[in-house]
Amino acid sequence: MSKLGDSLYALYAIQRYSTPKSLARIFDSETIRQLPAAEYLKKIEEMPEAIVVDLRTPLEYKLGHHPRAINLNFLYGFKEKIAQLDTGKPIFITCLTAHRSPYAALLLKDLGFTEIYDLKGGYLTIRGKL
Repeated sequence: MSKLGDSLYALYAIQRYSTPKSLARIFDSETIRQLPAAEYLKKIEEMPEAIVVDLRTPLEYKLGHHPRAINLNFLYGFKEKIAQLDTGKPIFITCLTAHRSPYAALLLKDLGFTEIYDLKGGYLTIRGKL
């Protein structure tokens, strides 16, 4: 599948399968944890070795992001880029509203990451706190 095809399929899957029940199953594990804003930010500060990834588009990222976040657009080339990161480190992820990040978390788990933290509610919940 082409990169455009991958992006379109990802958007379709997010829209089609993002239900409260399906999302609850993703976060019902020891590997993937969804944290509220205050806990997410505190935990990042407590773990300086952790990787912080912003899954939004480059334009969304430019409009504001966590100071430690690297931008790896979930909708374009994400799998290839994320596979280059150290799976032994904890990883924090966020998107705008927490609709992309659950699917990114599943991919991270499949790639071997064992400590994944997702921001509940997405970047909008921390935008004014940075």
